[in-house]
Formats: sequence, structure tokens, C-alpha cells
Amino acid sequence: NEEKFLIYNLLNGLILSMKDYIEKNYIQKLFLGLSGGIDSAVVLFIASKIISKEKITAIMMPSEFTSSASLEDAKKLASNLEVNYKIVPIQKHIKIFEKTFKNDFAGLSKDITEQNVQARIRGMILMGYANKFNGMVLATGNKSEMAVGYSTIYGDMVGGFSILKD
Repeated sequence: NEEKFLIYNLLNGLILSMKDYIEKNYIQKLFLGLSGGIDSAVVLFIASKIISKEKITAIMMPSEFTSSASLEDAKKLASNLEVNYKIVPIQKHIKIFEKTFKNDFAGLSKDITEQNVQARIRGMILMGYANKFNGMVLATGNKSEMAVGYSTIYGDMVGGFSILKD
């Protein structure tokens, strides 16, 4: 019971924190990348408790590495929470970047550079939606990821508010 009480208080604190930020900054629409993972699921759940659901858009941005389970989980969560849901495949964008760097990267093995490009493409898509529709992106990274640098600047760090960061 004590553990449930602590979790309940933590969740309510996170909801209050995001609500306060959203209201004080007059934010009317929210966008976030929905991966099918726990972090984006928690952020979406919190957002759904703060602002009317039709003003929230969750965007799944699959690549060739995205599992069918992730696609199914993201779609089911968005449906259960009754928020707007979009799928914006990014594989064609990744191919454009690969073509752009083909000559300069010739002979070099793939590394973190290519992984970061994928995260940055997702960040640009989210920011495009937020800018065009006068909203804000919610970052979905968590405190542990941020603390150890397991994130991509201009990628999964994109967002005006990061409820799970700290």
C-alpha cells in the first residue's frame, strides 16, 4: 500500500508539473514521438490528463528497425487514450541522408553518426508539426538517459518540456 501511495503521489506531481507549465505558457497543442516504449507512453498518459485529447498528437516514426510490436503498442495506446495518432515513416528520409553523405563517408563503417541522423529526423518532423500547428513538442527522454548522455542533441532531446528528465 505504501508503494502504491508513493507512485500515486509521484504521478500526480508529474501531472501537476506539466499542467502548470502548459497553462502558464498558454500552450494549446501538444506533439510527441510515440515509440511503443514506456517513456513515451508515460509522457502521453500524463499529457492526456492535462489538455483535451483532440489537442494531442502522437506520432510514430518507424524505420526499418521498428518492430511490429512497437507499432502495435503505439497504435493501441493512442487509441486507448483517444488522442490523434499519425504514422510518418522515416526510411525515405534516412536514405536521403545516406545519399548525401555517400562520398564523404565512403570506406567508413556505420557508427553513432547514422543512429543520430535517425533521431534528428524524428526531431525535425516533430518540430515541423509543432511549428505549423502552433503547438509544442513534449520530450520523452528520461533522467537516466540524460544523466549518462544517452540522447541525441537536436534528436530525442527535442521538446519544450521534458517531464521525465527531472
